[in-house]
Amino acid sequence: MEAERFREESVESKEIPTYGRQLASFQEDVKRLFKERYRVLLYSPSRLRASRLAEKLREDGISAYFPDGYLVRDEEKNSVQLCTGFFQRGFSLSEDKLYVLTESELFSETLVRKKKKKKKREDGIRIGSFDGNRKGRLSCS
Repeated sequence: MEAERFREESVESKEIPTYGRQLASFQEDVKRLFKERYRVLLYSPSRLRASRLAEKLREDGISAYFPDGYLVRDEEKNSVQLCTGFFQRGFSLSEDKLYVLTESELFSETLVRKKKKKKKREDGIRIGSFDGNRKGRLSCS
């Protein structure tokens, strides 16, 4: 019985394109996806960013909403649904008619922060060698 609880299944998924701030091409793809009866989810890292992004998409003529609860009203079925969470990349599941993308695909932003460069310090005295230092002997010159 224990073996029946866990079973492995494979799912065929496809990578999705990066739109690079080209909202017109995203809008064309969304229209095509809705005609094919896909559900489109756009993931954002925070609730505030998701609600602002939904507003921005609506201003650009793309039907989008950020749900207040778990119920989806009929007028929202052909809209991009904004969700909170984090995926590194979006994907498409053609069998389930699901299209998931992230802010980074839509705006070509990477959410990985760049490492700060260490500043070289020039003010100070360089140590010539450690030969003069022995155990128990402290020298400051």
